[in-house]
Amino acid sequence: MSLTTDSVRVKTGIKGLDELINGGFPTVGTYLVTGTSGTGKTLFGIEFIYKGIMLYDEPGIFITMDEPPDKLRAHVKMSFGWNLENLENEGKLAIVDAISSRVSAPSNEKYILRRGEIDSLLYKTANIIGELGAKRVVLDSIVSLAYQYDSIFDLRRDIQRLCYGISQLNCTFLITTEVPSGSNRLSRFDIEEFLVDGIILLKLDKENDANTRKLMIVKMRGTDHDMKEHIFNITKDGIILE
Repeated sequence: MSLTTDSVRVKTGIKGLDELINGGFPTVGTYLVTGTSGTGKTLFGIEFIYKGIMLYDEPGIFITMDEPPDKLRAHVKMSFGWNLENLENEGKLAIVDAISSRVSAPSNEKYILRRGEIDSLLYKTANIIGELGAKRVVLDSIVSLAYQYDSIFDLRRDIQRLCYGISQLNCTFLITTEVPSGSNRLSRFDIEEFLVDGIILLKLDKENDANTRKLMIVKMRGTDHDMKEHIFNITKDGIILE
């Protein structure tokens, strides 16, 4: 396997993770963060964006399909002290409201996805990338978008188009998905894992009557990577791997 040099790595900023993938994600790829409910997928995505801005001066876009933006901002500020609104005002972060129109709710957000189709999502994302000079894009989560499809073949085609389209905009793309509790699957629809360049699995294991969070890098194209399970904690500073 050929290795990607550190000069073209995209550092996640998540403590303990970059060392497991030779310094960060190979650049301009699509990466899947998957796991059951409560494992920290949304936090992983927002931390990837936040640390990208704060540590590496890389503007980012967070497309929220499940949680209203104001609730997301409040939760992140309360739990970690990260002021997303300041970054938005500085033109370093765009939070795209992709939930309000889907549930027929009003929205005062600057960035709103009026229609849920892949073409609309790509068009909106491309415009914001041009506006911000964004280098990181997170979609949280693909599940809400995918439930609009009746055909698994159409879904696979459009997810592939989405991944390709974002990569052509010179951005690193992170997608979250979910797996049913108690399942050994890697995704909700059993297709997401085949369309991405890397997979990070988050788990919540019960050990000695206590829940333990674990992370495993299942797949990472273009680089050597660790394949062991690593315990991680969610702290006031975000995710920290032991």
